Amino acid sequence: MPPTPPPEDDFARAMDLTSQGQHEEALDLLRAATQRAELRLGPDHRDTARAFHQLGMVLSLLGRLDDAADAYRRASRLWDPTDADATREHLTYALNLGDLLTRLGHLDEAEDLLRRGLARREAFYGRQHAGYAFGLEPLITLLVQRRALKEALLAADTLVANLWNNTHPRITAALALRAEILRRGGYARHPFDGLEPLPDEVFAQALTDTLRRAEALDRPDLAWRLRLDVLHAALRRPVLDLPERVPEALHDPLWALVAPLLPEDLLDDLAFDLTSQDLRLHLLREPTPEEALRLQRARDAALRALQLDATPEQPE
Repeated sequence: MPPTPPPEDDFARAMDLTSQGQHEEALDLLRAATQRAELRLGPDHRDTARAFHQLGMVLSLLGRLDDAADAYRRASRLWDPTDADATREHLTYALNLGDLLTRLGHLDEAEDLLRRGLARREAFYGRQHAGYAFGLEPLITLLVQRRALKEALLAADTLVANLWNNTHPRITAALALRAEILRRGGYARHPFDGLEPLPDEVFAQALTDTLRRAEALDRPDLAWRLRLDVLHAALRRPVLDLPERVPEALHDPLWALVAPLLPEDLLDDLAFDLTSQDLRLHLLREPTPEEALRLQRARDAALRALQLDATPEQPE
C-alpha cells in the first residue's frame, strides 16, 4: 500500500488550484485527503484533524462557511492535553471554529466554545503569554456583537496589556478593537491616551487599523467618531501623513466635525489657508466653559446634519 501523502502537500496543491479558479478540484483533493486519513489513521488522529482543518480553511476562503464550520468541528474534536503539539493544534482549530460561528451568528455555540478554549489556553500558556491573548480577541468580538460592552472593555484592556507586555505586533489591532468598544459604549476615555511609549510606527499603525475598523462598521456615527479620534491623536503626535492644508472650506464631513473646535475668527480668516499646525495649536488648548458648551452644541448639530445618531449604544 503506497504511503499517505503528507497533508501539507495536499494543502499546498489545493491552494494552487484555488488560486487558479479550480475550486471544486481543490475541494475534491482535500476531501479525499480526509477520507484517506480516517481510513489509515482513524478519526481521532492528529493528521486526520489537520486534514479536516485544511479542508475547512479552503471552504472558508471560498465563502462556504457552513461547510467550513462542519470541517472545523471535525478538526477540533480531538483533545489530548497530554500531548503539547496536539494541544496547540486543537486550540487553533477550536479558535477558528469559534470565530467562524460568531460570523455565522451562532453566538451561543460560539461563546461556549471560545470560553472553553480560553480556559484551556490559560491552563496551557498562562495569562501572560500571547497565546492567551489570541484566544481572548475573538471572544471580545463576540461580546461586542452581544452588546456586552462592560465585559468586552475589561477583556480588551487585558488584551492590550498582554500584547503590550509581549511587544506583539497584534497590539495595533487590539487598540483599534478597544477604540471601537469605547465609542460604542459612550465611555469618556480617549482611545489613544497613554500610548506615548509606543514607537511612532506602531502608533501610526494603530491609527491606521482604527480607520480600517471604522470603514467596516455599519454604524456611520461610530465610524465618524473613530475617525475624529484618529484625527485628534494624529494632531497630538504627528506621525501620520496629514494634508499640508485643510480641505477648502472644510466641506468634508470629517472636517465639518472638527470645525466647531476652532475659533470662528480663525475659520473666517483662514478657511482657505488652514494648516495642520493651526489645527494643533487650537485643538489642543483647553477650551473655556463657554467654548466647550458651544463645541458640544456644534458637534450635535453637525451629527444631526450628517443624519448620525449621537446616542451611545445601549447594552442588552
